[in-house]
Amino acid sequence: MCLTVLHAPLVYHQRQLFWAELRQLSYSHTQPWVCLGDFNEVLYNWEKVSKRLAEPYRLQSFRDLLRDCSLIDLETKGCAYTWSNNRSGQELVKET
Repeated sequence: MCLTVLHAPLVYHQRQLFWAELRQLSYSHTQPWVCLGDFNEVLYNWEKVSKRLAEPYRLQSFRDLLRDCSLIDLETKGCAYTWSNNRSGQELVKET
């Protein structure tokens, strides 16, 4: 089994380049693969609390990455949101 621990870049363009590297890595092995870490994206709008919804192209791009790399999102237990910008009111953002 292969294990990759990652923290995707915060900037979307850089994240796309990082994901291209992940795709290349996924093509280079045949063993089961576990990727653990922060992809800095959400799969669904319900995974984010914010006045702005996630852009559809970003949701689709992340779904495409998981599909291309044969990865699945595992359900987690515990805290519903793992990141917050620590602001209040309409400026609050929380994501899984």
